[in-house]
Amino acid sequence: MAKPNKSDASSAINGAEGHVSFSGALEERFSQIGKEIGWLVEQVPFGMHTMDLHGNYLSINNQELSWLGYSREEIVGKVPFHAMLATGSRKKYSTYLDLCRYAGMVGNEEIELVAKDNSVAPFSLYAETILDGDGNVQKYRCVLFGLSERKQMEEKLRIAATVFQSMEGMMVTDANMAIVNVNLSYTDITGYLSEEVIGQQPGVLSSGLHDQEFYDQLLADLNQYGFWEGEVWSRRKSGETYLEHLTLTAVKTPDGVVSNYVGTLFRRDRKQGRGRQDRKFGLLRPFDRIA
Repeated sequence: MAKPNKSDASSAINGAEGHVSFSGALEERFSQIGKEIGWLVEQVPFGMHTMDLHGNYLSINNQELSWLGYSREEIVGKVPFHAMLATGSRKKYSTYLDLCRYAGMVGNEEIELVAKDNSVAPFSLYAETILDGDGNVQKYRCVLFGLSERKQMEEKLRIAATVFQSMEGMMVTDANMAIVNVNLSYTDITGYLSEEVIGQQPGVLSSGLHDQEFYDQLLADLNQYGFWEGEVWSRRKSGETYLEHLTLTAVKTPDGVVSNYVGTLFRRDRKQGRGRQDRKFGLLRPFDRIA
C-alpha cells in the first residue's frame, strides 16, 4: 500500500480545518438568529410563554410579565401557568390543554388570569405542542392576547344601547346631518317611525316658526363649540306643533374630525321644569337647512 505523501496529509488537514471553520460559522449564525428571535419575542405586544408537560413556566416574555406583575425570576421554573388562572377558568383550561395535546394546536379560548396584585383580567389563549425527535410532546408554546380593552368597549356599547333607549328622544346623524338612527322615544314624541326619517335631515320636524338667522347661528355655534342646547318649536307627523327641548352634540374622531351628531329631545309641554332655555340663541327649530 502506498504511503500518503505530505501533500495528501496537508490537504486532509486543510479540509478538516475548513469543515470546522464552516461549522463554527454556521453555529454562530444560528446563535445570532436565536438572539434576534428572542429580541422579537420580547418586543411583541402580546403575551408568550412556554411550559413543560406539568404546566410549569419554562420561559415568558416581557408583555406577559407586565400583565401579571411578576418578575421572570418569580415565574420561570417555580410557578405553573394554571396557578395564575381565576377559579372559573381552571376547569375549561384543563379541557383545553387535553385537546391541545391531542390536536397539536388550539386557539381562541377565553380565560381570566389573576395578577400579583389580585386584579383579574380577561385574555384569549392560543397553544400548540412542541414535539421531540420521536414525535412525542416535549412542551407547550402559548400566546395570550389581552381582552380588557375589548371588554371595556363592549361594556360602553351596552351602556350606550341602554341610554339610547331612554325616556328622552334620541337621534344620531352622520357628518352631513342625515339621520342614521332614532330611538323609540323619538317615535313616541314625533310620530315618525325610524324607517320614515332615516336618511332625512332633522328638519323633517320643522314647524316653520323660525327664520334662517336662527339656523345660521345654530350651525356656527355647533361648529365652534361642538355642543348646543335650547328650546325649539317642532311639528309632529300629525301636524301638531309642540315646544321641544333639544340638545345637540358633535362626535369627533381622535384627530378632531366630526363623524356624527347626537341629538336628545323631549317635549317641554309634557315635562315642565326640565332643562333650561338657551337665552343666547332663543327658540330654534331643528336644523333642516344645515348641510
